[in-house]
Amino acid sequence: MKTWTLFVCEMIAICGVLVAQNNPAMNAPDQVAWTLFIQVNTSAGGSNAFFETWASDTDTFNSNPQFPTQPSPLNLHAPVVPAAGRVAIQQSGGLLPQIPPNPSLGEESRHNRDTFNFIVQNNLYRISGLKAAFGKTFSFPVSSMEVKGNWMPVTAIPQFTAIRHIRDSW
Repeated sequence: MKTWTLFVCEMIAICGVLVAQNNPAMNAPDQVAWTLFIQVNTSAGGSNAFFETWASDTDTFNSNPQFPTQPSPLNLHAPVVPAAGRVAIQQSGGLLPQIPPNPSLGEESRHNRDTFNFIVQNNLYRISGLKAAFGKTFSFPVSSMEVKGNWMPVTAIPQFTAIRHIRDSW
């Protein structure tokens, strides 16, 4: 059995309480990000973090979406941003995600109940629903949260950090 560690965590979150006064998401983005990171990583019992009780892409994007009733194990897939996507991001002036060159890297996204319900209620879990939604404006509830993580085996970390150290020292 492999032991996995979270390598990169990207979180898309809007929280009504945090936006209420002086727009901290714009005025103190680091504080907001760390606060939300701590919130989703609190214990959900046993060895599970709170976000592990949320719906994965596998729970959400299928013909019969079901929000999980208990924490579920990692369900990793290849990272979504392939080499061509990285080039397109860079050419458009976007920031490149730090995805190490590692074939055992896996990606996972988790959606809280409000995000899950919005996706299901608006048929955004189906290709036909996505086609019907094209060009329309949607606003997810302010309580919607999604966590995306790129995971890699713990044994690969020394190899990656050595590669990164050599690359960054040029």
